[in-house]
Amino acid sequence: MSTPAIGTQIQLVFRTQFLTFTAELFSKALKEKNYLEVRGQIPNPRSPQAPPIPIQTFSKGNVNVFLLPTQAQSPAVVFEILNTINLESMYKEEVKAILFALNIFPDIVSDASFNCATRTKAQTKPLDRLTSMVDQTFLNRISKNFAKKLKVFSIRLVSAFPLEREGSFQVTVEPLATTPETEYYLNIAYRTTKMDEFDKFINDFGSDMIQRIMEETKKNV
Repeated sequence: MSTPAIGTQIQLVFRTQFLTFTAELFSKALKEKNYLEVRGQIPNPRSPQAPPIPIQTFSKGNVNVFLLPTQAQSPAVVFEILNTINLESMYKEEVKAILFALNIFPDIVSDASFNCATRTKAQTKPLDRLTSMVDQTFLNRISKNFAKKLKVFSIRLVSAFPLEREGSFQVTVEPLATTPETEYYLNIAYRTTKMDEFDKFINDFGSDMIQRIMEETKKNV
């Protein structure tokens, strides 16, 4: 059974210890890979009410690359990959090549993170199923405080808390906002300071890993 990739969004973020490229080099490296510059913007992290921040974005096919402003001296390089689950070849041929062109080598990467958002079918109503997994006596007693029946909307599985930088995983399961009666929203996050471990994770990640998570969600959640 193949994993549907439509609707999946993967984000790879790389931060470095110091600045390794200029805006001109960033533009040159992407254009040499046949990326087209497009206008982009992101929400202002200081205030959701503030105007969005314009960013330098490059796009090719289902991949977008842009720089994310940070409080540190060097911005984060962000790759957004749409409708793709098997990353191994794209990571080697596109992502790693662009990082190399920007003089971003493994020993100067201070932080590498991965985030995957996708969806999977549910066998029963997600909200009811998630609610049934929590002790009902507890829920009933909490609900009395509000005179409303409360339900469980989300479960989050972590390898450590808070989500630490060293090889930490996080899986979130919720009803999908657009089809909450029939589908789950899945979010898988990983973060590390070691590029060799990040490379291994990308090699291991793919349709097999996410298929197993999807199947376990459909069977047991």
